[in-house]
Amino acid sequence: MKKFTIAVFFLFCSYLSAQTITATISYQGYDESQAYFGQGEYEIFLDNVDGILDKPIILVDGFDPGDTRDLSMLYGSLDIGGQNLADILRDESYDLVALNAPLYTTDGKDIDGGADYIQRNAMVLVELINFINSEKVGSEELVIIGPSMGGLISRYGLAYMEENSIPHETRLYISFDSPHLGANIPIGFQYLINYFAKQLDNDQAQLVVDNVLNSPAAKEMLVDHYTGHLLSGSDFEQDSNLLLPVGAPNFRDEFQTELNDLGFPTNVRNVSMINGSGQGTSIGNPGMEMINTTLDLGATYNR
Repeated sequence: MKKFTIAVFFLFCSYLSAQTITATISYQGYDESQAYFGQGEYEIFLDNVDGILDKPIILVDGFDPGDTRDLSMLYGSLDIGGQNLADILRDESYDLVALNAPLYTTDGKDIDGGADYIQRNAMVLVELINFINSEKVGSEELVIIGPSMGGLISRYGLAYMEENSIPHETRLYISFDSPHLGANIPIGFQYLINYFAKQLDNDQAQLVVDNVLNSPAAKEMLVDHYTGHLLSGSDFEQDSNLLLPVGAPNFRDEFQTELNDLGFPTNVRNVSMINGSGQGTSIGNPGMEMINTTLDLGATYNR
């Protein structure tokens, strides 16, 4: 009877809109004066065989400033070759649980979850893992997949649980194209956008600077960040003595040290996949077009 009741409950939930989950472990960021509890959105897509939550796979979204990918888009991102990987897995009796980091307000602070601290998002994942394990039927262990930043969130969350003796009941952790040693956005491009924002008062460029480049997640991940090269007292000029790659002050080194100290989860099978051959072979063709865009430089730019 219990199995039937749970099955009906989750069948009903799977057709509802996104459900909100709030972490019970708070996190205080490097530039914050207090700790905040993170929030997430999740949806359970039950399998197409028995409709019972008994073989869960958790998919953790990655870097997404402004929450441009909702849960349906996250599900749709698994489309490949005219099919959807999630549909295939559900036909094979697996249940998909999608986790998204939305925009939200907590304790008076507005947070852009998709670009927030990796650690705070990891605490949301910890909460979801505990919830799914408490509600699933049977003893099947979890599979957790994290593309891009989602892989870092998943790694941090699982390793944190092990370090703090919190059972995660997870058998497999997959990171896909995740920047375990840091991410890269060409420093020249960062300077260009920041120049448009600061010197030409371009509103669109300022949004990119504020919401993308200067987001906590970007500052944690980028191995080279324009704020590490700025001339003292200037918000756009480069210090000619600071030419070597350097991350955002008080963010990058602190995060990577913390991540390295925490390490990888050890009670799971760790699998990493990357975009590329991994053998130094070229991707693309010489002379291929990388960027094609039109920028409004404003009336003050006359060259």
